[in-house]
Parts: sequence; C-alpha cells; structure tokens
Amino acid sequence: MTRSTKIALVVSGLTLLCVVGVCGAALAARTALPSLMGCKDATAPTVSSVVDRPEHIRELFPKLGSVTAVHWQEREARPRTCPEIGPMDYILSGFAVLAPETATEYRQRYTWTAATAPEVPADLRTFAPTSPQWTSSADFDRDISGGQPVFRFDHDSGTLYFTRGTT
Repeated sequence: MTRSTKIALVVSGLTLLCVVGVCGAALAARTALPSLMGCKDATAPTVSSVVDRPEHIRELFPKLGSVTAVHWQEREARPRTCPEIGPMDYILSGFAVLAPETATEYRQRYTWTAATAPEVPADLRTFAPTSPQWTSSADFDRDISGGQPVFRFDHDSGTLYFTRGTT
C-alpha cells in the first residue's frame, strides 16, 4: 500500500467519522432544534375565539336563508411545524340558529335522518341547544353548500351545527 493510499484512507475515515458525528448530534438534539431556531413548540393546533359575525357565514353559505344568531370558531387543522412545510388548512365550525320560517321550510323540504352528535369544540358548547336531537340530510348539504360541509340540524330549536374545511 502506497503512502498516498494510506493518506486517502485516513482522510476518508475522518470524513466519515465527522458525518456520523454530525448526524448523531442532530438526532440527539432534534426535539430542541425548533426552539434553537426561534420557533415556538406547537403541540396542538391554534384555535380562534368564538365569533358571532353572521356576514361571514352568509358569504360561506349564501343559500342558507335567514338566521337569527351565529357563533363560529376557526382552528388550524394540525399543529404548526418549524420550518413550516406548506400552507395551513383550517376548520371552521359553529352554530347557526335559523329564523323560524326558514327552519319550518327546511323541515318540510328535506328528508332528515338521525345523525351522530358532532364533536363540538369546548368554546362552542355554551351555544349548543339543550338536549339536541341531531339529524342530517345529504340533499340539504348538497343544496346549501355543494356537499362539502357537513350540517347537523336540531328540529326543535331550529339550530344547525356546521363544519367546513378550508382546504
């Protein structure tokens, strides 16, 4: 083995040792790296406060009809990452209390079937009707929103619960 071959082997070995060392250090510090880069540790999606602006709901669901009250909230679909991988998707959910004539019209026009209770975010629960009997209608979803959001309707209170992703 020549001297230049020995030197090349030593340099290659040292280079490999450095690469393994850097990779090992990165793996050991992976949980601390976002903090070191100035990122917040995000363990849960960010959730907005409850909003009662009916104009936004009319923009989202222009075919919905008359409502007397709305309460909605937007939350991130996933915890943030650092660095941010791509655009954030949001989930909007809330309650809309239909005007009595609109509720009556929808009860008569659509076929409603019993539905599972929605998972209502904690901040919105105070706006839920008392002892709701949730129903759903695929035709209603299609007519009001093109089928994308899922509505639940409580006949007794005339309240709709809705969920819509902004993907």
